[in-house]
Amino acid sequence: DRPTSLLPEGESAKRELPPIPGAKWVETRKVHMAPKPGSDLIGEPIPADPAVQRRRDEVLGGATQAKKFALKDGEALMSPSDRLRELGNLADEMELLYFSSLGN
Repeated sequence: DRPTSLLPEGESAKRELPPIPGAKWVETRKVHMAPKPGSDLIGEPIPADPAVQRRRDEVLGGATQAKKFALKDGEALMSPSDRLRELGNLADEMELLYFSSLGN
């Protein structure tokens, strides 16, 4: 008694389906890739576009190198180890301040 088809009675099991559009080719572009390990292939540098360099100079004010810091006489910047220690101390103080605000 069970129907063998899910289609209503009288409809054919073979329906006309809409056509499937054909596959389209997508153009590929060269991408920067690291050479495979063990290969002697070294990529050629891509020449910089002059328009890009002009815009970079315009935005950065012509400064292509790292900026220098002017220090007063007798002053010096922190050493990396001092900076790391001070940042660690600051993080500890901030953590204690946060936890003390939760307790009240």
